[in-house]
Amino acid sequence: MAVFQMGSHTHAISMTLYRDNRMKVVNELQRAHNFGADSKPVILLQGGDNISHYDTDVDYVFRQESYFTYLFGVTEPGCYGTVEIKTGRATLYVPRLPEEYAVWMGPLLGLEDFKKKYEVDTVHYVDEDTGDDPPPTNPPERGSGTNNASSSNTSSKKFVRNATILVQQGCDIQELPVVVRKIAEDEFVSFVSNKIITAPLSTPPSNTTVEGSASANDLQASLEADLEIIRSIDCCHSTKGVLTILKERENEAPSGTAGYGPSVAIRALEKILKVESLLELKELEETEPFERIVNSIVFHADSKAILDLLDELRSYLELPKTIDMLGNEMVYRCSENTLSIEECCDAIEVLTQCRRPEMVEKFWSGIADQEKSIISRRAVLTVLERRIPQLWWQMSPNATIEVLQALVVCKLSPYRVTQTLARWLNTNIHAVAEDELGAILEAFTNLAYSDAQIERAIERYVKAKGVKVSSQNLIVTILRHCEEFRLRNAHILNGCSEFFIANFGQLEPSYLKALFCPFAYLDFVPTNATKFFDTMNMFLDLHFAKIRPTDTIDIMFAYICLERFPLNFVNRIFNPYFLDVLHAKTRPERLDVVRGKLKVFDTGLTLECADYDGPLLPRDHSAKAVFHDGRIKCIVNYITTELEELAGGPECMTKFSVLQHLPVNSLYLVDVIFHPPGLGNIFSLNTMKERNINVAVLVHLPEYFDSTGKYLIGPQVMRIRHLRRLGLKVATLRFDVLYKLKIHPLELREYLVERMKQALDALPPPGTTMTVDGSLNSSFVGSASTCTSTPLPYASHANSCAWACFWMSPEYRTKFSPANSVSSGLSCGVGLSRIERVFGS
Repeated sequence: MAVFQMGSHTHAISMTLYRDNRMKVVNELQRAHNFGADSKPVILLQGGDNISHYDTDVDYVFRQESYFTYLFGVTEPGCYGTVEIKTGRATLYVPRLPEEYAVWMGPLLGLEDFKKKYEVDTVHYVDEDTGDDPPPTNPPERGSGTNNASSSNTSSKKFVRNATILVQQGCDIQELPVVVRKIAEDEFVSFVSNKIITAPLSTPPSNTTVEGSASANDLQASLEADLEIIRSIDCCHSTKGVLTILKERENEAPSGTAGYGPSVAIRALEKILKVESLLELKELEETEPFERIVNSIVFHADSKAILDLLDELRSYLELPKTIDMLGNEMVYRCSENTLSIEECCDAIEVLTQCRRPEMVEKFWSGIADQEKSIISRRAVLTVLERRIPQLWWQMSPNATIEVLQALVVCKLSPYRVTQTLARWLNTNIHAVAEDELGAILEAFTNLAYSDAQIERAIERYVKAKGVKVSSQNLIVTILRHCEEFRLRNAHILNGCSEFFIANFGQLEPSYLKALFCPFAYLDFVPTNATKFFDTMNMFLDLHFAKIRPTDTIDIMFAYICLERFPLNFVNRIFNPYFLDVLHAKTRPERLDVVRGKLKVFDTGLTLECADYDGPLLPRDHSAKAVFHDGRIKCIVNYITTELEELAGGPECMTKFSVLQHLPVNSLYLVDVIFHPPGLGNIFSLNTMKERNINVAVLVHLPEYFDSTGKYLIGPQVMRIRHLRRLGLKVATLRFDVLYKLKIHPLELREYLVERMKQALDALPPPGTTMTVDGSLNSSFVGSASTCTSTPLPYASHANSCAWACFWMSPEYRTKFSPANSVSSGLSCGVGLSRIERVFGS
């Protein structure tokens, strides 16, 4: 007697249990349903199947399907079973395994063995033709006829399957859906031999011309008939009229043909969509005439016509069956590689809009098959992102430069590519020439990309080469990169300052701004500050006339940022002839910026240098708009309540104001001022007596700091210093911290209180310095050694040339004597009307 047993020494169950289960189910179905005398109802069950572990020959632990176990008790995978409801006859379908399976599975069971083991009436192989109806392992056939779009017989579509494969590209593994089609023997031979196999001609060649002429005549007649039908359809006003015209055409056509072409079917479907309501369309979709129209389009229309029709059906998502048939046809043609790249992309777009994502995912194979014909920049960039991380260590410097310059031209900055090339630079910095490094850094700067690896590579290069670098273009490029990305690296900047000191005699005057201004922007004073500024002043004095006026103003602004006072250049700057040249050679859109920097230069010397007889420029009396970052305005308005509480009330606080002692410039716009009550927006400060009474609160954005977020940039440091010189205490707030704490009131208040406690006191008035013991000294010591500890008092403008001769080296004293330096006929007060004309009254 056959039994169900999962192994030796386990409980055995007689197969009569499963036969009884089948009879119970059959009896219940017979009572519940009244089957006709001619009907042959059958229960069809599919058992479980093996699931392979990825693409290996190892399978997951097999578990049989529960209903299949209940009726048959079969333990093998890949089986089917049928039970005839009227007779209770049970049939088992088992897979046919190759003889090689016996090598590791042991002796294979035959049909009789399965019959005895499970006590069923009959046993067949799954792929065996038994004469009756076997289990339907393939989906129903969609139709027959010739598909003009794919040039294959549509009966082969019943062999289409959906599957999933794993595609690996380097380290990326993706699970992608595919369409699998079982091909016939002649198709397989054609695929392997790469030859098109066609059936032999059944007619002699002599009849070819006659038949070709007859075929052309038949085609012309068919086209004329289709046009006539289309005109008739256009005259219809109801779906019934359209279907009647198509029915008459089908009756007139030969047996087995539709009688009209895809163009007629498309026009008929468009007409039906136009005249019917959505509710009526949903009912009409299930009818046979409507299905014949759709089948005619699916099997005979070209791809463009189907895509146009799908685009129109976007507004008729209530017709899912029609959309699915058209979409499946496009997926099938994609698997046959009959769609162009453009058609694949159009199909993806229209099916996405039709909400068919499972179909869209299958078009990747059609695009991959035609990858050689893809000329899209975006597609090439995708390949580049995938390949460069795999091959970067093999790239030469020229190849790296070409890739970076191509990205600059295309205005693209893909993160994976730039990150990999930065790694390449850090690895190969020892083998890169000066011009190659300059080109690479310039490309990275233009791509707005920098990271720790680029900074580390530059630092290693400057440490190794230092003053041995022969290219001033490279040093300029390095400093520009540091300024652009706020890299306040002491090793890099000190190395560049040493290069400037050692090679200033060979430098071009036009490079002076690029060599000096980054130090001011990053608020970095080199370790060799005395020698650096001495060399800077020598070079500037020697080549003053060769430097563009706008560059000169930028250099003067940089001096003030670094708390250096170039009094020996004041006569040349505030010279009416220099101002005329500055006004003539400055572009109109930059003129306001240049004027603003010159006013800051004048204000900075007035506030910080006791020997400066200024201010020399008139004050702003006209109202003007000042740019204020919207992020600062929003966050200050958000925390106004907390700030008013700290200030002592709304009357003790003023937002967004410029002090009367400072020019109207966005740099001097104070975000919040705490002051005694009753002042309003008018501040009349006595900078000598009223000190540490008012508090200026400044909000600093992330870009106000260097790349580490620790040091402020030069203009912001100067802004704080000038406010402190006016007698204000200065408290600074970080925007990023405020933004994080704005939803946490308690933590926000604690942060504000802590920052107010750490507010910087006012600085001593001009003309006094702070000694070591903390007392004030009312005079400067005019020696070169003061450059490293206190602001350098070069000299008053009246004795600038004599002071310059004092601290310059002996070989330059003769060259920079008062007789050879600058015409002393113009003082700072002469030509005030010319200055007012240039800078406004």
